[in-house]
Amino acid sequence: MRVPSPPFDVRWTEGGYADRMSVAQGSTITFHIASSVNPFHVQVVNLADMSVVLSDLGPFNSTPQNCSGAYRTGCGWLPTTTFAIPRNWPSGYYAAQFPTAFGLRRIIFVVRQALPGTTASTLIVAATNTWQAYNDFAGNSLFPSNDDDRATHLSFDRPFSTGAGMGRFDGWERLFLNWMTSEHRLYEVVADSDLDDPTLLSHYNVVVFVGSSVYWTSEARANLETYSTNGGHIAIFGGTTMWWHVRYEDNGRLLVGYEDALRDPLYTTQSALVTTNWFDDPLYRPENGITGVSFRYGGYANRVPDPNVYQLIPLEQRTGFTVTDASTWVTSGTGLTKGQAFGQEISGLEVDGTLFNCSTNGDLLGPDGSDGTPLNFHIVAITPASDGHGVIGYYTNASGGMVFNAATQEWATGLVNDPIVQRITRNVLDRLGTGQPQLYDPVSTPVLTQELFNCPQDTPTFLPGWHGTRAGAQVTQSCAYEGPAGIELAGADAISLRRDFTLPNAPRKDANVRFYLNADAFENRGAVPTPIVTLDSYIRDQFTQSALVELWKEGSTPQIRLSRRGNDESFTGGTFVPLSPGWHLVEVAWSSPGTMSLQVDGGTPVTMENPFGDQIVTSVVLELLHDDAGKNGRVCIDALAVGTTELGGVPALH
Repeated sequence: MRVPSPPFDVRWTEGGYADRMSVAQGSTITFHIASSVNPFHVQVVNLADMSVVLSDLGPFNSTPQNCSGAYRTGCGWLPTTTFAIPRNWPSGYYAAQFPTAFGLRRIIFVVRQALPGTTASTLIVAATNTWQAYNDFAGNSLFPSNDDDRATHLSFDRPFSTGAGMGRFDGWERLFLNWMTSEHRLYEVVADSDLDDPTLLSHYNVVVFVGSSVYWTSEARANLETYSTNGGHIAIFGGTTMWWHVRYEDNGRLLVGYEDALRDPLYTTQSALVTTNWFDDPLYRPENGITGVSFRYGGYANRVPDPNVYQLIPLEQRTGFTVTDASTWVTSGTGLTKGQAFGQEISGLEVDGTLFNCSTNGDLLGPDGSDGTPLNFHIVAITPASDGHGVIGYYTNASGGMVFNAATQEWATGLVNDPIVQRITRNVLDRLGTGQPQLYDPVSTPVLTQELFNCPQDTPTFLPGWHGTRAGAQVTQSCAYEGPAGIELAGADAISLRRDFTLPNAPRKDANVRFYLNADAFENRGAVPTPIVTLDSYIRDQFTQSALVELWKEGSTPQIRLSRRGNDESFTGGTFVPLSPGWHLVEVAWSSPGTMSLQVDGGTPVTMENPFGDQIVTSVVLELLHDDAGKNGRVCIDALAVGTTELGGVPALH
């Protein structure tokens, strides 16, 4: 074996890549191969049946060629051969395989239908961006996102370092492909990059994503959204879908992903192209607006406790999905009933979720909506996760386009031998594969966000959807009013918990707040009144306070008031309203410019003018100041909501 001159890493001297990830029938693809095994042949196979060699090319001669450190520029290896794809080869996943000193290696690529939709109405999208993002051939990848030494640019002109050159295909997409073949279901396949073509998706009834389709360009997302709003159907059998925004450079051969807005040089010039999380600054386009759910409020399910290890715990120890609604078409024919668990094998490692509320008996009331999930998203099953819950469900838009989301990375593993997973997958593909419009069931509400504190606290994250400092805050039965639990703010340490009710790029100049308050145990925490609920704007990590609901104790009587904070940092305290013992309904109305009002138990509102015309709000904050005296008086809050109009009360159980 002849190796290149140093410096080099021998692992990055042999393998192969193609000049494109996707090639149309009748077009050509060029393979670039470095190998010390000479002479050698290249065999092309369809990954749906690798036992059949479709073409045997060669013999060829090559040599090891150094690619160490060239993850950004590409390997620059010499072309080995250019191959014309026969026009009669079906669309699908293919590979060119050849020998190296490290064993058999493959170049994976997609053959797409020259005339889209002519052989199948179901389209599978190969997650080629994600394969590349995790590809560390030549020394680096985009992973992990919290590593400052990660790459920001990755060339497609490299072999894949895993899967004998096929990247992450074997993990999920092969399993789905095998199941589709066993079911005799027709399909066509394209690569992620093909979604940038605005004419492609309209040829299909349903577009399918499998396993982990994490990295998306703006063009691909826009085209998927257009397809959906025109009545097209989407089936997602994966997790962490559309988590990162990326862009292409160098004629599509360079994947750019800073995964940090402030590191991206386009941050101040072309904000729409900045490569960060879709929901974050400066994009503010939560992915669950189209996918229905997000990794942000799911996270890791059934993960080993070691924070440095991304693996599932043993199967027998895993928590599966629990059915929350067995009445839908999704579970038809499965025999599942409400409250029944299934899918231990599919639950994890990464799952997507949404914020939801629960009724007084623990039943799900549906999505909260403040995180971007459509309000008519039907939740079918949930599983606890690190940042909330994995949530299986679906919704339909006004054009009859349906999105189903299994919301878990491992869904395809259940297709091997889990009859419930198999039946649900059939139900989804059979229903959406017809292309027929589905029933649109819109939900409208003046509520922007709501927290009833009734859902079981069965996840590591305290109150999913709330951000900040928990300290002595806890959800407890002793603070319940309208249901089984409420939140207690207590202890000497400062508490500050934020819930966003609108995106930072769509702030509100008016808001109505409602909550129940029990301040019987409240103790003054200093020389000034204590804010407990505030209206704030939270934009680019900067808080700006506009209105404060404050408590003060005069003798043994707690009092409440609404105070104003001006843009000039001025502060104007409102008139105190004394509180009798027990629970009280507190309602706040705020506008800029306009008036602010506080109403207790439906009584006469206490109002003040708000002359500041340029104030905005995005968030509600529950807080309790640090108490230097170490007093541990508490405040109980329940059934908090923010809306566009006056919301009124929620009936109590007692």
